[in-house]
Amino acid sequence: MNDLPSDVPAQNKARTRSGVRGYWPVTRFDLLISILITFLGFVARIYSIGASSLWVDEAASLAFSRMDWTDLFTTLPAIETNPPVYYAILNGWTSLAGTSETALRMPSALAGTASVFILFLIALKQYGRTAAIVAAGFLAVSALHVSYAQEARVTPMVTLLFTIGLGLVNALISRLQNQQATWVLFLALSVVAAALPYLHYSAFFVAIVLGCYALLRLFFGGHLRAVAGRIGAVAVLVLLLAFPPLFWAFELLGHADSPAGWLKPPSFWDAKYVFHQALGHGYLPFGRAGWLPADVQDSSAVRLLATRRLAELSLFLICCVGVLISLRQRENSIPALLITLGVVIILFFGISQAKPILIERTITYSTPMLAMIAGYSVSVMRWRPLVIVAAFNVIGFQAVNLSAYYPRAEKEPWRALFARTESNYRADNAVIFASGPYLSPTISTAILAEYYWAGLPKQHAFTLQPAVAGRLHALGLSLTPWVKDLNLQTACAQLGANTGIIVIFRRSEDAEQLVQTLGALNSRLLSQTTEGELGFELWSATSCT
Repeated sequence: MNDLPSDVPAQNKARTRSGVRGYWPVTRFDLLISILITFLGFVARIYSIGASSLWVDEAASLAFSRMDWTDLFTTLPAIETNPPVYYAILNGWTSLAGTSETALRMPSALAGTASVFILFLIALKQYGRTAAIVAAGFLAVSALHVSYAQEARVTPMVTLLFTIGLGLVNALISRLQNQQATWVLFLALSVVAAALPYLHYSAFFVAIVLGCYALLRLFFGGHLRAVAGRIGAVAVLVLLLAFPPLFWAFELLGHADSPAGWLKPPSFWDAKYVFHQALGHGYLPFGRAGWLPADVQDSSAVRLLATRRLAELSLFLICCVGVLISLRQRENSIPALLITLGVVIILFFGISQAKPILIERTITYSTPMLAMIAGYSVSVMRWRPLVIVAAFNVIGFQAVNLSAYYPRAEKEPWRALFARTESNYRADNAVIFASGPYLSPTISTAILAEYYWAGLPKQHAFTLQPAVAGRLHALGLSLTPWVKDLNLQTACAQLGANTGIIVIFRRSEDAEQLVQTLGALNSRLLSQTTEGELGFELWSATSCT
């Protein structure tokens, strides 16, 4: 706690033990450090940002960003699981920057970078320079945050708003402690909380988490009763401001083909996977440590030396020390952050989806809280060499994990698949986009084919309607009018003039639904080519009357 900037007023330094500090000007040195760490975060997020193919979720972002604004805010909200605001932002951005992989992903990279800078300022004002360096460094090289900042989806913007909310709560407590006016901060906090669900429907729960942190800070600081009326006013204002996305969400849930049907409790292994990702060590090896001599026998003790276990155990111990010291020093923001992380876990098990990629998104915004706890924990260590070792440990393992992420950054290799598809295409072949039960090819695979396949034969493109997502499929057909629905009753007439068939699939089980249909048309499977789970099948021409 002895690393506060030199120009912190003496009365604010004296309040260190109460966990509340006033505002002070950021020194030039602090500003320089913040710029360097922010630049590091920016480089981490733009490094090879355009090297990976777009994947199906990004294809949906591209498709919906092409909609006109009237349909974007009237038709889409009742059909798509994401509100239209992000797509509107992407629409304006791409009109200026284009639709390359880098351009599409840049808003996410910028939002992720801004989170690093804001977290530095929050930690600097609350805990001091050392904590700010560690917390911002943690977030700057967090592979979890970098991975989402490198895709054209809304997640980094949710994290940015949540981080701003944390700063507003801390500023509010400071002003209450100093008996200063707070109505502007209450109003700003209301706007941030209400803005969250405009970005993603699940961000209603992010707003709840932010509210829990605010209530805990007020309770621990002894201000809860004094501001009870203002808290009620904030709750009413948030509900009023967030009414449109609340209405959209209920309208979406009211339809039979709502994606809410996908929801189910996560399994233990899903939760374990997310735990590793949230701590920032999910890409580190979990097996036997490579540096151990070959003659050392495997045992429970030896398995504890795995890189991922060492990283997670050291981070856990550092944070435990910090939490204990915060209780002794009455730095009540740390217990508040810890309890709020517990709320995140409860909500995670209550509402998250079983697919790991979706589970991650429900906890990504919590990483700034973990970074703040880690930063504080390092800063309160008394022995300077130990501070340096702990800081390198926290940031170093994050950086090693990030370096392990980059070679695995590509989620779905569509660029490579369509290059191989194009080389296998023969004139007048029909192209059929196989469909899963929920995700329509008209807003995913077909969009990617148009993006990566320069000679795509649009006049011979077909797809099957998904088993569930009928309205989403119909909307997709309006965005890709060159794709024709394959009618199983009249497939003979639709495919009879083609010299062969190429079936493009995201998962092999999606293509299996066509086997019986094409077999009934006397078409034979000639070959199957895969790129990971993606692939395409070549079928002979149909022979039917």
